[in-house]
Amino acid sequence: MKALLLIMLPALLMLATTAPASDNVTLQVDMNGLHKPHAGNDSSEEHHRWLEITASAMSLDQAKTVTIEWRFFADNLSTGKVVEHARGSEVLELQPGRPATLQGRDTVFSYVRQHSERSGGGRRPIYKKVEASGFRYHGWAVTARIDGKVLGEAYSSRDIVDKMKEN
Repeated sequence: MKALLLIMLPALLMLATTAPASDNVTLQVDMNGLHKPHAGNDSSEEHHRWLEITASAMSLDQAKTVTIEWRFFADNLSTGKVVEHARGSEVLELQPGRPATLQGRDTVFSYVRQHSERSGGGRRPIYKKVEASGFRYHGWAVTARIDGKVLGEAYSSRDIVDKMKEN
């Protein structure tokens, strides 16, 4: 048994050192934003969101052009479905062993929460229900492509992965 292990171990080490490096891109994504909450009788809210993306590829042997694509998804409050709200892409020159960073553009999510409005005066006011409308932030997806081939992906949640497969 030991003799077989001694013969196999050097062969495995040689295979591991001669295997070609894969061009994987590691993505680190931070979402930032600002929020204007509803105030007083106003039920509308506005959220500004943007992504700060750091891409690195330790296994690259030379500089390559990488296309970073990002998407924001929103809850359409009128239909109750998750929809693609905004998308963008930027091209980076990725150097071996050096991370590159970019900031996506500001995306606005505005919506009106479900609320009631007074519709009558007098001693017994009547309230009318107003349904929610607009687009509320749901999540994001980022992909890195080299020569059209996806080599890195990052998602805010698991349901966004399924949403990306649909598109």
